[in-house]
Amino acid sequence: MRKAIALILLLTASTGFGEDRPVHLFILSGQSNMAGMNPKTGFMPEANKLFQGEKVVYIKVAKGGQPICRWVKEWEDIAKKKGLDSKRIQRITKGEGVQFYQPILDQYQAMLKKHPKLTSVTFCWMQGERDANGGAHAAYKDALKLLISKLRRDLKRPDMNIVIGRIGDYALDRPSCVAVRKVQREIADEDARGAWVDVDDLNDREVDGKIINAVHYNRPEGYITLGRRFARQGHALVTGKEPAENGRPGDRAPQEIEKNKNKKENTQEKKKKNAIGVEAKPLKDSKPNIIIIMPDDSGYGNHSCFGNPVIKTPNVDALKKQSLLFTRYHSSARCSPSRAQLMGGRHEFMSGVTHTILMRERMSLDTITLPQALKKAGYTTGIFGKWHLGKEGPYRPENRGFDECWMYEKGARMAATISHNGKSQRMAGTYPTDLFFKKATEWIDVQRQAKTPFFVYLPPKSPHGPFKEDSSDMPNEDYKKFLGTHPEMTVQIAKIYWEVENIDRRIGEMIRQLEKWGIADETLFIFIASDNGASGTAQIHNAGMKKGKGQPYQGGTRVPAFFRWPGGGIKGGSESAALTSQMDIMPTLLEMTGAPLTEQIKKQVEGRSLVPLIKNPAADWDDDRHLVHHVGAWKQGQAAQSKHARVSIQNKRFTLVNNEELYDLSTDPGETKNVIVEHPQIVETLRKAYDRWWETVTPGMINEDQKEALRR
Repeated sequence: MRKAIALILLLTASTGFGEDRPVHLFILSGQSNMAGMNPKTGFMPEANKLFQGEKVVYIKVAKGGQPICRWVKEWEDIAKKKGLDSKRIQRITKGEGVQFYQPILDQYQAMLKKHPKLTSVTFCWMQGERDANGGAHAAYKDALKLLISKLRRDLKRPDMNIVIGRIGDYALDRPSCVAVRKVQREIADEDARGAWVDVDDLNDREVDGKIINAVHYNRPEGYITLGRRFARQGHALVTGKEPAENGRPGDRAPQEIEKNKNKKENTQEKKKKNAIGVEAKPLKDSKPNIIIIMPDDSGYGNHSCFGNPVIKTPNVDALKKQSLLFTRYHSSARCSPSRAQLMGGRHEFMSGVTHTILMRERMSLDTITLPQALKKAGYTTGIFGKWHLGKEGPYRPENRGFDECWMYEKGARMAATISHNGKSQRMAGTYPTDLFFKKATEWIDVQRQAKTPFFVYLPPKSPHGPFKEDSSDMPNEDYKKFLGTHPEMTVQIAKIYWEVENIDRRIGEMIRQLEKWGIADETLFIFIASDNGASGTAQIHNAGMKKGKGQPYQGGTRVPAFFRWPGGGIKGGSESAALTSQMDIMPTLLEMTGAPLTEQIKKQVEGRSLVPLIKNPAADWDDDRHLVHHVGAWKQGQAAQSKHARVSIQNKRFTLVNNEELYDLSTDPGETKNVIVEHPQIVETLRKAYDRWWETVTPGMINEDQKEALRR
């Protein structure tokens, strides 16, 4: 049985005057079936049970027989663009305007007076029959998406969840009904904060004159079940869990509800469940466990297997012999952007991440994260380390797809504040890196006993600076062994080297534990040796590359990536020189695990699956691609002026830096000779490609108008 996880969310948010507990608001709106649902009989009892110890409130704006134009004033314009004739539009609108949108805003403002800082807001929508029956289905998708967008804007809640009730199967012979049903499901699935509710077993459907459903809307049981489903799906969204894919969270068949009302659940229905509510599959079903370890600011050269003359990393050296190594793998040049690439499978600017502070590190809420996608494939997920993609409620990892969260919040090494599933604690005397490895290993033990495939993301904050001159910020004084070993050695570098060696020890311990448990062969172990280039150690050894962290040269973005998976056929000691990227991890893992590729994921992901190279490192893998490395971090409001500042665009041979330096990486990997004069055609091609890229990513920079500076 999976270990129960208590999710304590958004503790940093005040929940109202005189209140010391979270407050969750549900907005219930729609036509007849929402109007007929009494929240006090099904919805609220279930919500109160789920949000135990927290406060649940609701507002309701619903009326039977109403088309969506009663909520969306722009509906007529949408309908005309979709080709609806004036007569049909008149039949739908009946000359009446919007009636129900402003009441939602008014009731919301009234609720804010009682609870000024709501922890979460969830919009529950049950409507669409009137539009389907009136033949107005062509305009429905744009209208519903606009309604959701406007509510998020006008309520000032970009984190608003949505739960859409799909209209019933009362008229599947009508294309208009089928179309509305399809749209409702699509919008719920495509929205990163969306879920849907199925009602096909609740509506009063007849076959040959006989009602075939045991529970339907004109009976109390139907409305009670409907309310429970909305509550359950909403609770899943609020707590960062995956809502039920079938739209019927936690329900038995309606016939069983009718027949066995007073009986206890059959024990067969209490089987062990995985993260998305289906029976956990054994590991032999070819889904590997996945572990990603990514240190902070370590760079390419801080390992003995890459020629470092001082440091000793025997476990990483051994890992290299057991792995496929991608030697031309690129991340971003800075922390948060690199993590956004990994979590979203696309360039960080497309997810709004252009900095590491000033709220510009927040990964946009429309980004489907890697753990969210893996949960759809049956994985349970955990993060142990540094997140750095937003510390406000909806941006936190426990709300972005992780079931278990041990997260570095702030503070010095030996006095850091660490949060566990949202609850923060200052842990004086604890060395965070060792804690994260320990907690990850303990959590893996629970998952492997449950035979549930797991995803572990372990990004320790070390060896990121700053460091003190004395030893008060370290768990011991072993770093002093490095002092005097090199002419360029400093206390800071000595501490970095000790932390790299410590990570090496922890990696060795973890792999040996996996082997002891007998799951090492079934585990894909990915070691991305750094989130970006080295910081502070490049002067001793940088594997022959130029510059380091925060620079658009190879030393700022190129990092080694190891893939170890004996049971998956990876041949140890193999290498691939294909031009690869941090963005490629997400599509690779989705292909490996068979995770469903929704239309939103297909539109979002820019990276390419590495599976062909994992199967055969010498495969004909077309790497004729352009990678853009923009450092970002420009001053507020200076994006346009920074288009060509601290940026490079490269293909598999050349890299154009700051629009004025060209290097031939095939002959000059250290970027020592500017050959921009010798290759005008290459320069023109790269500049045009970059201009197209800039136009594409600019709309994604949604955090540029943030005013408040947040401490890192």
